[in-house]
Amino acid sequence: MHPTESPRIHNDCSIMQFTGLQDKNGVDIYEGDIVTHTNTREHEEVYWNEKECCYACRGGEIESWLDSTYEVIGNIHENPELLED
Repeated sequence: MHPTESPRIHNDCSIMQFTGLQDKNGVDIYEGDIVTHTNTREHEEVYWNEKECCYACRGGEIESWLDSTYEVIGNIHENPELLED
C-alpha cells in the first residue's frame, strides 16, 4: 500500500459482545447468539435489553432472562435460519 493510501475498511464483519455468561455446557454466550432453553427447546436470540439494562433472549413474542439453563446452538450471522418459523 502506498503511504498516501487509506487502509481498506472491511464492512463484512460483525462484532459480537460477550455477555459475561456461559451456557449449560460452559460455552461463552455472546450478543447475537441463538440459544435454546432446556425446558422449552424454543430458539431465541440473545440481545441487549436497554430498558432493563441486561442481556435477554427473544424468540417471536417470547422474551426471557438469559441464564445458564440455555444452550448456544448458533448465531444470527451464520445460522439465521434457526430463527425462521
